Amino acid sequence: MALAGASNLTAPFPTPKSPFKKLQNKPRIFAIHSLEKSNSSNPLKLSSNWSLDSWKTKKALQIPAYNDKQELEDVLKQLERFPPLVFAGEARKLEERLADAAVGKAFLLQGGDCAESFKEFGANNIRDTFRVLLQMGVVLTFGAQMPIIKVGRMAGQFAKPRSDPFETKDGVKLPSYQGDNINSDAFDEKSRRPDPQRLLTAYAQSASTLNLLRAFAVGGYAAIQRVTKWNLDFVENSEQGDKYKELAQRVDEALGFMAAAGLTVDHPIMTTTEFYTSHECLHLPYEQALTREDSTMDGGLFYDCSAHMLWVGERTRQLDGAHVEFLRGVANPLGIKVSDKMDPTELVKLCEILNPHNRPGRLTIIVRMGADKMRVKLPHLVRAVRQAGLIVTWVSDPMHGNTIKAPCGLKTRSFDAIRSELRAFFDVHDQEGSYPGGVHLEMTGQNVTECVGGSKNRDSERKDLEDQQTKPFSKVRTKERSDSSAAYTENFKSNPIIFFFSSIRTTNKKNLRNFIFKCILILPLQTSLTATDAIIHNVASFGAKADGKTDASPAFLKAWAAACSSSKPSMIYVPLKKYLIGPTEFLGPCKNSNITFRIDGMLIAPEYKKMKSSAQHWITFNYVNGMSIIGGFLDGRGSSLYACKLARKDCPAGATSLSIYNSHNIKVQNLKSLNAKLYHVVVYGCKDVVLDGVQIRAPDESLNTDGIHIQKASNVRVYNSGIKTGDDCISIGAGTRDLLIQRVACGPGHGISIGSLGHQLEEEGVQNVTVKSVVFTGTQSGMRIKSWARPSKGFVKGVVFKNAVMNNVLFPIVIDQNYCPGIKGCPNSNSGIQISQVTYSNIKGTSATQVAMKFDCSKSHPCKDIRVEDIKLVYRQEHQEREGKPQQPATSFCRNVHGITRGSVFPPSCV
Repeated sequence: MALAGASNLTAPFPTPKSPFKKLQNKPRIFAIHSLEKSNSSNPLKLSSNWSLDSWKTKKALQIPAYNDKQELEDVLKQLERFPPLVFAGEARKLEERLADAAVGKAFLLQGGDCAESFKEFGANNIRDTFRVLLQMGVVLTFGAQMPIIKVGRMAGQFAKPRSDPFETKDGVKLPSYQGDNINSDAFDEKSRRPDPQRLLTAYAQSASTLNLLRAFAVGGYAAIQRVTKWNLDFVENSEQGDKYKELAQRVDEALGFMAAAGLTVDHPIMTTTEFYTSHECLHLPYEQALTREDSTMDGGLFYDCSAHMLWVGERTRQLDGAHVEFLRGVANPLGIKVSDKMDPTELVKLCEILNPHNRPGRLTIIVRMGADKMRVKLPHLVRAVRQAGLIVTWVSDPMHGNTIKAPCGLKTRSFDAIRSELRAFFDVHDQEGSYPGGVHLEMTGQNVTECVGGSKNRDSERKDLEDQQTKPFSKVRTKERSDSSAAYTENFKSNPIIFFFSSIRTTNKKNLRNFIFKCILILPLQTSLTATDAIIHNVASFGAKADGKTDASPAFLKAWAAACSSSKPSMIYVPLKKYLIGPTEFLGPCKNSNITFRIDGMLIAPEYKKMKSSAQHWITFNYVNGMSIIGGFLDGRGSSLYACKLARKDCPAGATSLSIYNSHNIKVQNLKSLNAKLYHVVVYGCKDVVLDGVQIRAPDESLNTDGIHIQKASNVRVYNSGIKTGDDCISIGAGTRDLLIQRVACGPGHGISIGSLGHQLEEEGVQNVTVKSVVFTGTQSGMRIKSWARPSKGFVKGVVFKNAVMNNVLFPIVIDQNYCPGIKGCPNSNSGIQISQVTYSNIKGTSATQVAMKFDCSKSHPCKDIRVEDIKLVYRQEHQEREGKPQQPATSFCRNVHGITRGSVFPPSCV
């Protein structure tokens, strides 16, 4: 919720505080108010043929028949007078968060009871369920280093859809139990009769639950400093409890490191949490009674104030049904439960009805199919939605498609089946190039056994089930939840020190759209580095001193020798401290093809004056097969060398911070490189390399500090990285092929460049390069190909630049075959580099110079098959803006170029 700002609700439910005094103290609430009055216009104009009552003209399923209609009307009128349970601003904020999840920038964790109960209502149960979500959230956040959106199935999740409106036992036929807000589960006529008064009880319990959740979220209970306090008592002394303690300790150490570095941990972002509520929209009269018009937005948006998010289920999602009619008119974020029965065309129509303006974050598709059907059915749904151009958040519900009956007759689920379905969900999205945006789980903080499998003995599980015959609805219990999160983070961090008991081998071809897919309940099918079989080599055990002054490289080399000579999976572990190491080469080949170099602390390079002037590399890995470098900081300490170069003194060239040479099957994840003396990261002569989540920082005046340089390498992937430096953010040298660069933010810097090429006559070509979903801010160039004007047998072929944003870039699109960066004696021949099959597509933004597209190709080897499509680049003239003078249009420049232009292109193409 935006719980930090919501008013507390206590009996007898006083009117919440509003920013508008005229509504204070009025008995009836006509509008919902967020904390701040919105200045934005209505983002979703409602259809003129929708009203609060229009659903009543449609066929309504799953709504109980009440004997006393007048009593029902009286109850609904009371509910209309009650304050809203949630507020419009909170729902809008959740929509923003879900919009991030739709594009892989966040992940939804939605969970709670199958159905809330009046009998089990209590502060402890609310606290424990909240605590479960906090635990899962911190594990996911720590493992993925991405925002986790926490949404509870609580404070309103009472009603239960039924396949049959009646239930028969021993020849007696009675209405089915439909949830505590409608009737009781006791099997007698009075208990099963729908009772309107239960709606008031449901409201009161929801209000009290929200009251407590708000207090937990902002009152200090959710402070990250309390991470060690969130373990549940009955898990405390278990294997899972121990694993969680280890993670909590790691988080504590990180907080201590932040505090030591002068970063405050008392900011509200560290002491509070956002927590939202959700439930299935079933009882439409109740939902209508709690729907209010939002007066803070122009145009009259209606919000269902019973929850932040509502979903429509499998049994009520008919295109012409009452539930779809009601939900299309409320502005809350909505979910659609989808099974293997869903037709792709029907899903597209349903999305268009519920989200006609294709608003990001509005729709979440919650898929429940079972693993086998998931692999067959889901791809068709994903393709249909994508082809229709619809923006949705895809979420997996692995619970409801895997229900089985235990021998005692109780409903349960196999933990393995749940993991299998989740694996299938993420595999499909990997295959289709879409984003898995979240998981939807039934879970509880109570000590129950309702899913079999996981970490517990099967015989004891069977006994637990037989002891719980009053618990017919299954959830993921806390120990199983611990298994779930643990399995995922193992894959992310490859670190047995935290608490991970199993993992799936990480392949080099996965990118951020898979960032979450092994954290929750994922199958331990392929062993990678686990707590039980890994050999851990802590550099401190080999004599490394963490004082930042003593050269620790001998200790690091000893740890490497131990890991490299071992035939078992091994980890070199660098604790959360500072270590000075001089120029060091970690040399292979090794007996072990499963080495993790885990850096929790910071590695510091010597000042350049204390290194040999001939030193070209600081940290080098050479001839290594099968290694992951995870986390940590590399501080190249290049500041003094930058000053030397800027003063044009006699300075050494400097050393590259991280060099990976002649190696394959390498992954570098969540590494942060600061102030490299020369290049930050070099990949040379390698194949099958992934750079994921790499962050690079150096001042824009730092010379020759390329962020990532790739040369003579194949099948390299660069994902989800942010690069700010004084030279090329990413440079691509001769001999590179099959390269993908995706979701990278560049700037300041010189952009992403192929080249410079043409250094020599016998030079390898560059081919099959894709650069997409990138943002350039204040860079010298955007997407550039550059070669010297001299003979060469090299080439550039099969390059795609697409889906890019340019923010005030000097030269957004450039081919320069007369490259000579301000030096004397430039070659004045024709470039022999043949450039062909290059596509520029969907590139938008602003150019800081008038020539936004420049194609300056070789006279002897003209550029061929250059494709330009869907370009919109505007010349931004700040001095003209300041002086109030008319803006000049952007232009393009062409010389010796042949190709085609498609779609809308501005500036007008000269190709």
